[in-house]
Order: sequence, then C-alpha cells, then structure tokens
Amino acid sequence: MSIVIKNLPDYEVAYIRHVGSYFEPSNHWERLGEWAARNGLFPPTQNYIGLSLDNPEFVAPELCRHDACITLPKDFVKEEQSEIQFKTITGGLYALYQFYDTPDKLVIAYQAVFGDWIPQSDYVADDKISLEFSLNNPLDDNEGKCKVDLYVPIKKKLSKDEVIKEFEQVQGWVYSLKEYPEKDFFKPIENDKWSVAEIIAHLAFWDKYVLEAILPNMKQNTDIKSIDFQELNDQASNYALSGISVKSLIDQFVESRKRLVAELRTKSDAEFYVQFKINGDKIDPDSGAPFSMYSYISSFIWHDNHHKKQIIEFFNSKYAEDFQVK
Repeated sequence: MSIVIKNLPDYEVAYIRHVGSYFEPSNHWERLGEWAARNGLFPPTQNYIGLSLDNPEFVAPELCRHDACITLPKDFVKEEQSEIQFKTITGGLYALYQFYDTPDKLVIAYQAVFGDWIPQSDYVADDKISLEFSLNNPLDDNEGKCKVDLYVPIKKKLSKDEVIKEFEQVQGWVYSLKEYPEKDFFKPIENDKWSVAEIIAHLAFWDKYVLEAILPNMKQNTDIKSIDFQELNDQASNYALSGISVKSLIDQFVESRKRLVAELRTKSDAEFYVQFKINGDKIDPDSGAPFSMYSYISSFIWHDNHHKKQIIEFFNSKYAEDFQVK
C-alpha cells in the first residue's frame, strides 16, 4: 500500500459531536456544513475533518463519539457562536493513506494501515486521534464513493529499554496526584465516566493481572486466555469505591507498576519480541501489530496516556492555574 509520512501543524477547528454508532445515519455533518456556510467557511480554503474518538471494539456502539470538524482561519471570531464548539487538533507525525471507496470500506483502510503497514514499518501508532480529511461529498459521486485523506498518528519505534522506561514514567506522575483533595478523586470525570480513583484502581488491577496471568505465558505460539476486560474493570471500580483511601490506592498502583517494570527488565530481547496469540487473536487491535511483549506494553503506554489526559483535563477544570496538574 502507498503511505506517505507527513508532519502536520496544529489545527483550530469548529466541531459538532455525534454520540452513537458510527454505522448509523447522523445529521451532524449536515449541521456543520450549514453553520460553515453561514460563516463563510468553504473548501478548499478550509478543510473538513472527521474524528472517530472511540474504538467500537471496546466502547458500546451507542456511546461512540464522532466529531465533524472544519478548520478555522486565524482571524475567525469565536465569540457569540453558541451552537458550535471549538478545539485544537494536535499536529505531529502522521502516515497518510489516500482512500477512495464507499464509506463502509473506510474501516478496511484503517485495518490495512494498522494491521499491515505499521507492523512492517519503523513506526508504531501514536496516542493521538486519526484524522479523516474529507475531500468530497459521496452524494455527489457517481459511485457513491468518498475521497478521504486518512492520517494515522505515528512515532518512531522505540527500543526495548525505551519502551520499559516510558512505561515506568507514569508511576511518578500518579504519585504526584496525592496533593489534590481526596474528595475530588471520587467524582466522575464526566457523565457516565469513572472517577479518578476508579481510573487509578483500573491501572493497578491491570498491572497486577498482566504480571501474574499474562506475562508468564508470553511465549512463542502460545494462545493466552485473557480475562474479559469488563470483568476486571468492574472489579477495579468496586475496589476504588469500597472505602479505601486515595493515598493507599495510589501507593498500591505505584507498587504494582514497580513490580511489573522490574519483571519486564529481566526479559531478553528475544523474549520481548516473541509472537503469541491472546484469546485466539494474532493481532493486537490497539496497535495493529502482531501480539508480542513489545506491542502489548506499547498498547498499555497508550492506555496510560489516555487516562492521564482524562485526569489532567478533570483537575485542570477545577483548579486555578497555579494549582494545575501537568
């Protein structure tokens, strides 16, 4: 497949969010187009970008979020625009795949980039959101096809020691959260979302499970039977809300991460890259790479950063600038 590596700038965008299945009709693109036209925003000067924010393999279809976005000129005045939201899309290194087919085939393009190209490249998937630059309206195409520049965020592949070091770093950051009031750890970060305490317990429970049940079985051609993720997540949530103090919860996470990191450092390079299956699957759905210790821990780094971002946004929305978390 033809892939071009691109460095993209940051984009200031206006957007409308749809919550629901990615495969059901939605009018949020139409609403965005009407708003853009009223404000004199048209391609090719401005770009339409789609953002699929959730992985439907792990998030219920009715809870999946999709943002229909349009880029903004530097002099755009955002005040008094109550019907629209604004945000910055972070630039950086991306793999560009030019897609032209019916909209239902876009998922195949994702699978090709993540499952075929990335594992054979010198890159791994980054923890940013993929960008879908919409270049036409499929309703105007004779075959109903959409033309999309699909930008998948990537970063240079790390060595074994670099992966372990990055995986280790979050423990110090979580420990620093002790300075925040305990009462705020038990408030949901958003509606229908976990609290910070539940997130920390979630990280600790997965560390312990990986150390005791997954890591010892990461051997050539084995098929590891992993627990249903929702079952373990529910156990972690219940534990966080059982009355344990935030200090104890944080200490338990730091200890579980230290133990897992120490065990990873005992592994040879050969052990770190050996391939295996999990629940019959050869390919890690998060990284798109064949399952190995390397891809598995790399996925958990992405997972750490995802929850770290949630916690940062939650605390920074509550506290003054001189008491914000980074």
